[in-house]
Amino acid sequence: MGADVPPVRAGETQVRQVVGNLLLNALDATPPGGTVTLATRHRPEERTVRFTVADTGPGVRVPEGEDLFDPFVTTKTDGVGLGLYVCRRNVEACGGHIDYDSGQEGTRFWFDLPAAV
Repeated sequence: MGADVPPVRAGETQVRQVVGNLLLNALDATPPGGTVTLATRHRPEERTVRFTVADTGPGVRVPEGEDLFDPFVTTKTDGVGLGLYVCRRNVEACGGHIDYDSGQEGTRFWFDLPAAV
């Protein structure tokens, strides 16, 4: 994190697990020559730190009525559908929120955690 980004109120293991899972998903989705980006940003007005993982893959298509963060929901042919479920549980256990947006030019996942200052 940059010097202007404060520490967060969360366990190191939980944050590593969430960031690691999101990065692995982004790398899996990104074609050769694509880009995966990890960024953090202090949001003082919200008293949070936002972590963002973005890729330039084909985007995520979830069937109508399904929540990508529910257990056993997956868009991967070899996926189990627990990674994002665990991410949401970890983020919410720390008092945070996780979400995403997706389109033809890629997918962006972000999660906000309470800033420790």
